[in-house]
Amino acid sequence: MKHNTYNNIMLLFVFLLFICKFEYCYSNNNGSCIEVERVALLRFKESLIDRSNRLSSWAGLDCCAWEGVSCGSVIGHVWKLDLHNPYNDDDDKYSKNCLRGEISDSLINLTYLNYLDLSLNNFAEIQIPKFLGSFKNLRYLNLSGSRFVGKIPPHLGNLSKLEYLHLGWLLNAHWYSVNNDLETNNLDWLASLSSLKVLDMSFISIQQRSENLFGTINKLVSLSSLNLHECQLKITNPPSLVNSTSLISLDLGENTCDAMTLLWLSNLTRLENLNLPYNGNSAYHFKSSLLIPFCKLLNMVSMDLSFNSFRGLIPHCLGNLTSITSLNLEHNRFEGSIPNSISRLCRLQTLDLSGNDLSGSLTDSLGAPSECLSYSLQMLSLDDNHFTGQLPNQLYMYKNLKSLSLNSNSLSGPIGDSLGNLSMLSVLYISNNKFSGSIPTSLGQLSNLHTLYISNNSFQGILSKLHFSELTNLRELKISRNSLFLDVSSNWVPPFQLEYISMDSIKVGPRFPQWLRTQIKVQSIIMPNASISDAIPDWFGNLTWTCNRIDLSNNNIRGELPMSVAEGYMNELSSIYLSDNHLTGEIPKWLCNLKHLEILDISSNKLSGEIPSCFGKLQVLTYLDLGNNHLFGHIPDSLGSLSCLLSLHLQNNKLEGGIPSSLQNLGILITLDLSENGLMDVIPPWIGENLASLRFLNIQKNKFFGDIPFQLCYLKDLQLLNLANNNISGPIPWCFNNFTAMVNYGYGNFIFLVDPFGRVYEENIYEDIKGLELEYTRNLEFLKSIDLSGNHITGEIPLEVMSLQALNNLNLSRNNLSGTIPQTIGNLSKIESLDLSMNAFSGPIPQSLSSLNFLSYLNLSFNKLNGRIPTGHQLQTLDDLSIYIGNEGLCGVPLLKSCPGDDKPSFVKQPIETKLTNDDHEFLMWFYAGLGPGFFVGFIGVLCTLLFKTSWRYAYFKCLEITFNKVLCGISIKRNRR
Repeated sequence: MKHNTYNNIMLLFVFLLFICKFEYCYSNNNGSCIEVERVALLRFKESLIDRSNRLSSWAGLDCCAWEGVSCGSVIGHVWKLDLHNPYNDDDDKYSKNCLRGEISDSLINLTYLNYLDLSLNNFAEIQIPKFLGSFKNLRYLNLSGSRFVGKIPPHLGNLSKLEYLHLGWLLNAHWYSVNNDLETNNLDWLASLSSLKVLDMSFISIQQRSENLFGTINKLVSLSSLNLHECQLKITNPPSLVNSTSLISLDLGENTCDAMTLLWLSNLTRLENLNLPYNGNSAYHFKSSLLIPFCKLLNMVSMDLSFNSFRGLIPHCLGNLTSITSLNLEHNRFEGSIPNSISRLCRLQTLDLSGNDLSGSLTDSLGAPSECLSYSLQMLSLDDNHFTGQLPNQLYMYKNLKSLSLNSNSLSGPIGDSLGNLSMLSVLYISNNKFSGSIPTSLGQLSNLHTLYISNNSFQGILSKLHFSELTNLRELKISRNSLFLDVSSNWVPPFQLEYISMDSIKVGPRFPQWLRTQIKVQSIIMPNASISDAIPDWFGNLTWTCNRIDLSNNNIRGELPMSVAEGYMNELSSIYLSDNHLTGEIPKWLCNLKHLEILDISSNKLSGEIPSCFGKLQVLTYLDLGNNHLFGHIPDSLGSLSCLLSLHLQNNKLEGGIPSSLQNLGILITLDLSENGLMDVIPPWIGENLASLRFLNIQKNKFFGDIPFQLCYLKDLQLLNLANNNISGPIPWCFNNFTAMVNYGYGNFIFLVDPFGRVYEENIYEDIKGLELEYTRNLEFLKSIDLSGNHITGEIPLEVMSLQALNNLNLSRNNLSGTIPQTIGNLSKIESLDLSMNAFSGPIPQSLSSLNFLSYLNLSFNKLNGRIPTGHQLQTLDDLSIYIGNEGLCGVPLLKSCPGDDKPSFVKQPIETKLTNDDHEFLMWFYAGLGPGFFVGFIGVLCTLLFKTSWRYAYFKCLEITFNKVLCGISIKRNRR
């Protein structure tokens, strides 16, 4: 009995000890504060910069009640300090709530500290304090995303009880793109952390041989989670024997590994989560058969092998991974069809096979889903493959499908009414396919639908309010470039509040859509080419106070832009596209108040007045296009303060004066188009001296005079130089060979202008090439052109011009150039159009001209050239006589004039004497005998028809009258032109 009583007492004693330890280690209740620790925390607070006043509660005597501080309830020591930033995906709130400054070594006095979290703060420019290695009781240390710099101190190896070490960065944080400035070249100290369970060193530069690193990691027998994402590792010789049998989660994404590494990974039999994206080696492709060993990892729950170089068929044995819930194989080179074994994955929730070379019919690929898969699958992504055929009926059996993405395939046929069965669907992407037919009204029953993208298909018919009747959660609607007509009444109130609207080339008009007035949360309105023939309503300015982007270009919108907007509205606008409409009046000055405006395109309208000088306030403006209007006056000096400007289009207006010198401050300007105005000035030398980034310079059809300044040769990136139709005189500068972009084909990286929504803005430059006015947009990088035509330029063509091997257009016509055509003209190997007409060139045409294989337009007319015209290669196709007209001294093919010593050209037909036989005489006699009566009978037939058929007679004489009027009108126009 006494023995039992003794045992009971001992059990009670052990239980009480356990309770005490549990309360000491893990209690959230605050106890009394130790004075030494309170002082240490206050000194720590003093070393910090707390802009958001997060530590305002750090006052008074009881530090255990302070924000982020936890104490043990028994003896009151601080055991937990959690000061992580509560915001990680909101830029403004994140920055405001960051703790900054120094980390005081007074924290050493927290000798019982068990948990320390300083993550997501901003301790930039300081290193991880070495004294952190003094916390002998520390089990949890999280410094991730706090912007520490320098090398990781090996003193952390003294934390022998440490179980969780987070020094990396969070993938979901808004600052994901910022580089981590931590680095290390020796992680041998990790071997001392024998209790370590979780190690996160993502985005840290690890400059240590991979075999040494993994040799150290293999000593961590308790390690269950390892994150080495983007650590600049080259894993080429991993340990052959894996000791880390406890490893459950592994992230080696965005490093470089080889085939042997994949085999090593397949031996981690307890692995549940494998993250291995962006690990392909550009030197070779992985064979898909390397994935077969992964089929034995039966505990696998999540596997991401995206953006690698796997090529071949998807292994059928992946169907053995019956525990898997997420499988991501996107952006590889897998081919063939989806293996039917996928239907055995009864727990699969996410399947992403986008960006591969998969093909065939979805009916064959998806097959009949197993009953379990039809309930488990929630996300299916097959974008950017080569699937064909119609959507299978089996697809509508996935009852819990939330996201379906089939963009950019070759799927065709109609969308079935069964679409309404996918009641859980929130995201539907089927853009860039060949779907046809009408949109089923069952679409309107998808009450959970948030995002709908069906652009770039062949859908047709009417969209009515029935198609949107239950879409209360719809936020993004993209239905552009289909043959659809939105037919809703003017008083329709949609059930949704859209944030993103894209209806490019959808018939929305002719009236301005009144339902837009109800969309108070809209951020982007894209309705170009929407058949709107109406004025912008007054309420539109009040709507767009939340809007970032407006695109109503290529419509027939008329009237004036609102001349005033209520204060506070439109403040968030970053992009405005109103080009190719019929807008009139002046440019409103409220545009100058849009401090976030980056792109303003109101070109090709009928706007008049002067350019507002207040445009200089638009400090983030990158693209300004006011071309093709009726603007007059001078170019404002204030435009020179637009330091972010990349492109300036003022062409085809009525501007006068000169180019203001303030524009030399636009140091990153790429495009300057001032053509077709009345500008009168010398070409400013500072264009070449200060606009070093300039690529496209077009000032044609103005009144510029004087010489071409040699400073233009400083523009090494210049691709277009158009000075045509001015009053420029003097010689061509000899330094044109400094135009590096015209010398080296493919020189430099072309910069596309991208608006805040990721839309590549299409530059619009017209250039006369091959005798035609050609429009260049996204193909601008291939435009390499010099046009000096229609001036008074004198002298010879500098030999340096012949060094521009990437040049595809050279037009020097209608000048006063003389001398001979350089013999090295054949060096212009990429030239497509060459016009030297109407000058005073003399001498022979160089034989090297015949070596220009890309030449498709040539004009040498009206010069003083002589001698034989070269033959061979591309010149044989240029047989138009007008190419050489006005050069009396030229001879040879294709001219009729032969050169001295030549035989008569073979293409001139010689008279051939023929003798007629008796049969020929008899045939001709009967032919002429029947010719007269036949004509008479036909003529009488026509007259009789016109006589008895009144409608024909009216039509005949009406046709004669119209023809007569056209001829008379043409003659009158020609006389007036003279």
